[in-house]
Amino acid sequence: MQSRAGVRFDAEGYARAFDTWDIPALLSHYTDDVELTMVTPDNPPGRPLAFRGKAPLRMMWEHAVSAGAKVSVRKAVVGDDGAAFTFDCEFPGDHIVVSNVLVDLADGLIVRQHEVMVGAPVEAVAAAGGDE
Repeated sequence: MQSRAGVRFDAEGYARAFDTWDIPALLSHYTDDVELTMVTPDNPPGRPLAFRGKAPLRMMWEHAVSAGAKVSVRKAVVGDDGAAFTFDCEFPGDHIVVSNVLVDLADGLIVRQHEVMVGAPVEAVAAAGGDE
């Protein structure tokens, strides 16, 4: 197996995978033991959601696909050891969620992701899949 040392994060490929909801391609941008924390309308900074590994990401994205979400990367700033993104996520029924995401990178992969999400409460977004 070839080392990934010195490999730069592929921000364009990452954004393209969201545009097409290519979940395997999205997951290929993460380490197997990625750490994820999320601050949401239902989970304030004092009690954020916290996950480890790719499985929670896969489940979240599969739910978004089944709910008819459209995600776009509005802004990306990428450095050697970190990156920042702004995501726009539109669900059916005009439920809009905006996420600002900071990630730590190692060898071109995301090892930690901290996300602050604002918009519709999780209940409204979850119900959006059943609106149509």
